Amino acid sequence: MVNTPVPLVDILVDVNGLQTSLLVDPIAFAARLTERIDGNGVGEGATDLLYATEVAANLEDLKIAVAFVRRQSMLDERIRVGNTAEVGRRAGVLRSRAHAMVNRATHERIHGMTLPDVLDER
Repeated sequence: MVNTPVPLVDILVDVNGLQTSLLVDPIAFAARLTERIDGNGVGEGATDLLYATEVAANLEDLKIAVAFVRRQSMLDERIRVGNTAEVGRRAGVLRSRAHAMVNRATHERIHGMTLPDVLDER
């Protein structure tokens, strides 16, 4: 299986029916964020900083959500395929990392952990 890079897209493009792009160009994102902050609170440095802080916290939560879904998907694939190393190759991670991710997903599933539980851990 050949991994073909997926092109980065602009921020407001609908991808996969999720009403948002999941592959955002960091430079375009930073430019739009800067425009939003600069245009929002002329002379309101604290408000602008608060907005940027809220965006950063939201992005951290999104990263946690994607990691949770990825781990659970890897566990499902591990159950289907029966080989964690193969699942790791398909996911593009090292064998040791694949084992760690599947082990964590197993722990989460055994203990009935959901995404809100994982978000509350941080």
